[in-house]
This record gives sequence, structure tokens and C-alpha cells, in this order.
Amino acid sequence: MGYFKDLDIGMQEGQVSMEDYNTCVECKDTFQLKDGEMDFYVQKGLSMPKRCSSCRKDRKNGIQSKMRKGIIKEVECDHCYRLTEVPFVPKPNSTVYCRVCWEGIKNVGKSGAVYV
Repeated sequence: MGYFKDLDIGMQEGQVSMEDYNTCVECKDTFQLKDGEMDFYVQKGLSMPKRCSSCRKDRKNGIQSKMRKGIIKEVECDHCYRLTEVPFVPKPNSTVYCRVCWEGIKNVGKSGAVYV
């Protein structure tokens, strides 16, 4: 049984003990990691998962969904001082521009436009 096989815990090949089962923190069902999963977590030095594979997939999809939707943050443009929305959370003390000012800065030198 992968990682536990090397520990010589005195069990016959193929036997399963309750120690091999985990309780999912999300759905409270019991789950068992496959041999390859246990080996992966041990080799990478990761802690064993607290969620069953179904809840891990749901959680991953939820996080990716939030990333796709993006974050909208209202900030003040550092050039014209108008309120604007940006699709990120600005770092402290970073310069943030509204779309109009950003387009002006971005295009300086490309089209000969002068930023006012």
C-alpha cells in the first residue's frame, strides 16, 4: 500500500484499517487516499489532504471560478483623482490609474501622442 507498506505496520497485504481512512472537513464523509495519492503527498513533502477528492475538486473549481470572475476594487486615480474600478487589489503605495490616464501613459511614444 504505497507509503504505509514501507512502515511495516504488521498488516497483511490488502487489509485496510480505520487509520487508512480520513474524515472530510467539508462533507464529513470518510475517504481513503489511493496509493499513488499518498506517495505523491509524501514525495512532495505536503500534508495529507483534509478533504475527499470530490470536495477537493469542488473547492478547486470554486477558487478558479473566483479567479475568472476577477476582483473589482474601487480606487482613486493617482493622476486625475477620479474614482475608478480596477480588476485587482492594488499593492500599498503603488500607483494606480483610471482607464483614460492608463491609455495615455501606455500610448506615449507608440503613436506620438503626448500624455497631458
